[in-house]
Amino acid sequence: MFYLKSPIQLARRLLSDQRRHKSKKFQVLTASRVCTFAALPTLSSSTSLNPMKTASTPVAPSAAPAPTHSTPTVATKPQAPANATQPDTQTQQQATPSSEEYSAQGMTTLWPDSRCYLRNIVLGRECRNVFNLEPNAIFLNHNAYGVSPKPVMQAQAHFVNKMEMNPDRFMRREAPVMLRQAATHLARFIHADAEDLVFVTNATTGMNAVLQSLDLQNDDEVLCLNLTYSAVLNTLRHLCYCTQEFVELKVVDVVLPIESYDVLVQQVVDAITPNTRLAVLDHIASTTGFVLPLEKLIPIFHARNIPVLVDGASAPGQLPLNLNELGADFYVGTAYKWLFGCKSCSFLHVSKTYQNTVRPVVTSLAYGQGFVEEFAIQGTRDEANFLTIVSALDFYESVGVSRVYAHNKSLMDWAGDYLATMWKTNVLLPAWQRAPFVCNVRIPVEWPTNSDGTPLSHDEALPLCDAIMDFLDDQYRIVVRVVPFQNQLYVRISAQMYNERKDYEQLVQIPHQEARISCLTTQVQQNPRMTEQITTMEGAIRAAEQTLEHLFNPSLDQDKRIPIDLIHEAKGLAFLTVVKAGFIWTGKVGTGVVISKLPDGRWSAPSAIGTAGMGFGAEMGAQMIEFMIILNSDIAVKSFMQKGQLSAGANLEFAAGPYGRAAGANANFSSSGVAPNYTYSHSKGLFGGVGLQGSGIMARSEINKKFYGRDISPTEILTGAVDQPAAASQLYDALQRVVSIPPSGGVQNLRQKLMSPFTDRMPAAAVGPDVQVVYDRVLRLIESISGAAGVDEFKTSCKDYGQNRCTDDQFVTYLNSKFTAEQTLELVPEVVKLLQDANKRKYIWDYYLKVKAEHGSQPRSTESAGSPSLF
Repeated sequence: MFYLKSPIQLARRLLSDQRRHKSKKFQVLTASRVCTFAALPTLSSSTSLNPMKTASTPVAPSAAPAPTHSTPTVATKPQAPANATQPDTQTQQQATPSSEEYSAQGMTTLWPDSRCYLRNIVLGRECRNVFNLEPNAIFLNHNAYGVSPKPVMQAQAHFVNKMEMNPDRFMRREAPVMLRQAATHLARFIHADAEDLVFVTNATTGMNAVLQSLDLQNDDEVLCLNLTYSAVLNTLRHLCYCTQEFVELKVVDVVLPIESYDVLVQQVVDAITPNTRLAVLDHIASTTGFVLPLEKLIPIFHARNIPVLVDGASAPGQLPLNLNELGADFYVGTAYKWLFGCKSCSFLHVSKTYQNTVRPVVTSLAYGQGFVEEFAIQGTRDEANFLTIVSALDFYESVGVSRVYAHNKSLMDWAGDYLATMWKTNVLLPAWQRAPFVCNVRIPVEWPTNSDGTPLSHDEALPLCDAIMDFLDDQYRIVVRVVPFQNQLYVRISAQMYNERKDYEQLVQIPHQEARISCLTTQVQQNPRMTEQITTMEGAIRAAEQTLEHLFNPSLDQDKRIPIDLIHEAKGLAFLTVVKAGFIWTGKVGTGVVISKLPDGRWSAPSAIGTAGMGFGAEMGAQMIEFMIILNSDIAVKSFMQKGQLSAGANLEFAAGPYGRAAGANANFSSSGVAPNYTYSHSKGLFGGVGLQGSGIMARSEINKKFYGRDISPTEILTGAVDQPAAASQLYDALQRVVSIPPSGGVQNLRQKLMSPFTDRMPAAAVGPDVQVVYDRVLRLIESISGAAGVDEFKTSCKDYGQNRCTDDQFVTYLNSKFTAEQTLELVPEVVKLLQDANKRKYIWDYYLKVKAEHGSQPRSTESAGSPSLF
């Protein structure tokens, strides 16, 4: 039992009474009255949970009546029902679950007396008692994450407790049954077939499940709009740019507001080509609240046999849905935004045509058992969030779907016009183009510019948006979303049943009472360090130079110095500077540079990079953190040439770098001898090797284009296709000063120590990813000995030997003729790791032992990378 907002003694007394009477009820205390809940069976099949008119696009306000609902609207503040704690006998009998309907202990829904209370509750400030919102906060950003009411949270706790009472029974027997019950309830609300519906933790997961399941081929096209949610756009970029096949991502540029939906439809039609294989559309665009005319767009794509994936994260509960009539091949929605569900409760609807194709992101025990089963069995996860959808829908229906709709829409229409009038600005979209519970109003601040007067890009303006949001929350306890769009700053506000006009009246006064919010743009502009970091290549280059000076300061103690050997042997260097200005961390848009060491020993021109999701660890309190990443392999440098986002710890491994003369004793070595990439940081005189696991790094193509004067890829820059720019001369001078320090031999000595004493035991055959690492290591060694021609000859000889096209003696003869004894001692152990045939492995190892006995040389270590194996 859980009691919210209740004194401990009262809670214990109520709990004691319930145990004494063996009641199935559990109570939630609000600030003004007690709401009683119980475990009930699923609602009858005749119950309609969504009385809203089913349409996929709202019409102009004058022609759009509010959805009807059977629950009467009460305008005056109601009194608590007389039977608030003691439902009548007939009602209790109707609520008692039958053994057939409640075999798995059923769903948790509201008792009839609680429904009566919610049915008569006055929408507005009084409704805050039903939620756990901070008492003094003004929450105007429901569209972001939603807010779960107390009854739904109580149901969540109920299922968590139930799971922990007997996890085995719950996970194996009860949860699968209840998940389908929950899906049935949700299916009724959104007018869909339950067998087409599965639960996912969030909308992004559902979108990824669909996109990763599709078989796209070379030259195929995926079409989306520039309004697409950034997380989905990142997924599309990864799909199109980071797969083996080259898939083109075509983004239709839509300027808002539009004159009519016909204009948008024609834009989309013009963008379709014979190669278009998938359309990805929003139902409601996340940033702007723009509602797409899906009922017009989907038939256009279907007429061309193009499937449609709809991101409907913000639509369920805000727009009336009929997925059966809408006809989207894939539809992803959330229950935690506007359906009052718990976090991590979303759904994926897939038409029967594609259910054999779509599989979850995580492959688990139910692989191959069907669409519903594969998504239901996802390992050990908390199913409570999904199961509370029944309570959430019951809560929504009890308050009144049409009543909430009318309240939210009228409040949002008024608030948008009110803010625009008071600020002397404008709303982004007219009412007929936007979602009913969301509105974007332009903020009376100027769009930020660079020091040269040029306007910032969308990404470069994000720090200012973060600053305004944090400022409003910290200083005034007002929670809104601030977004950059079409070179204007907008505040995105939402309306929910707990909001009232006074909330928006407090928001409108802030720009007039507090000058700082109007001056935040100036704050960003007047901080040259910050502005240069996030907007220009010149600033990033200067920051990289200063990072070198800080990290290689001659006055540092020996135990704080980076081993010079690492710089001498590095294949590349990456620099990132993260600045804290005012209220924000700009790491997600911070700019740095990466350079590579060319074959002739020169450093390449710099390529701009940016950070996303940077993890700062113990240095979060610092005002500025400078990072240097030492790239120790060609594969690491190539990772910075790819399109899309580079994920630290996934695409590339980072490790904290060693310091001092004794760095060798503390270094973290991989199987190849040296950790692939070392990271170092400096902050206010503090030095540390900071791991970047979980961080995201991406190329900043817009900065490269601006600096070099043309579209240029990171590959061109880092492979020497462009000369060193004069603007980077100070960086190269700083590097020259660093590398002029003679190497201590520490790394080479450490490698020798790592390889000695050399064992006579035959190494095990490489398996899995290790095969790629070992193979590329061998090719690097061959290339250093015999050049590219030697690599080709080695590949041919190895393939012939591995496929029995040459004998053991012939392969040994090849090794004797091409390599010295020292080279053979280093090469053969790696070759043995690649061989899978036991007899071949033993023969080549015996040859190795013979050479070792005759010459006794010690082999050197090589660097690791990855390539496919030929054996």
